[in-house]
Amino acid sequence: MSYLRGFLPFIGFITLSHFGWQWGAAGAVVLAVAMLVADRRAGASWDTQILAIGSIAFFAVLTPVAFAQPHAAIAAYCGTMSIAWLALVAWASIAIGTPFTMGIARRQVSADVGESPMFRRLNVVITAAWASAFTVSAVLSVVLAGQAGWMTVAASVVTFVAPILFTRVYVARVRASHTAPSDRGAVAEFAEAV
Repeated sequence: MSYLRGFLPFIGFITLSHFGWQWGAAGAVVLAVAMLVADRRAGASWDTQILAIGSIAFFAVLTPVAFAQPHAAIAAYCGTMSIAWLALVAWASIAIGTPFTMGIARRQVSADVGESPMFRRLNVVITAAWASAFTVSAVLSVVLAGQAGWMTVAASVVTFVAPILFTRVYVARVRASHTAPSDRGAVAEFAEAV
């Protein structure tokens, strides 16, 4: 469930948007900045803050637009844009060699495990699962535009549930298949964290 913490600005955006999308965007950027500051004060390195930085970038651009044009047609596409942005951040984090899930997972494992090649490989695969889920969700939100609200809600729920389940199953499989002592330790410690 620690993975959901990184998405709190997006959850805040959805929640506060009931009062107007401009308030959702403003609240999300404040929450994202507060989380980044708290994490940095707690000693988190910049490379573990990819999701927070991506959240700040998205909502920092969206907030002034939302206040300048509160009745703009773009408001109807915020959900699609936010999930597409998450997909972009996730894929980009893999491309730059720092999968966003590593920042989340490093908080729960020892420094040795957090620096191991096995840990990095696990997080590339797990981040790819999240990125794929976000990509599929963004496409579905475009395809389902104008459809019954329950369909988009179901797609959103699956977007988060599927990669969480995948993470648990994948880590358990990798844990069972690795026999090298160094790999076993890294996978075992990571498995306890997820």
